[in-house]
Amino acid sequence: MQNILETLLQLKGSGRFASIGAADFVFPGLTVEDMGEVAFPVNGIQAQALMQVAQKALLARAGIPSTTIRSEAHRK
Repeated sequence: MQNILETLLQLKGSGRFASIGAADFVFPGLTVEDMGEVAFPVNGIQAQALMQVAQKALLARAGIPSTTIRSEAHRK
């Protein structure tokens, strides 16, 4: 058993893997209140529906609706 463990600890992977077989597709399970389940990929009709039920995010410190889009990098 020790030899197997020592051998496994010496293995270096490439980060790639392979799989054989088939599996059912699993939907992401994104459900939006007042809209229902969202398709994947999102189609035009659902994109419009999302815009109708969406709310503007509030600026964290001021509680004011934000009209700008910021990336996560700008928040840090």
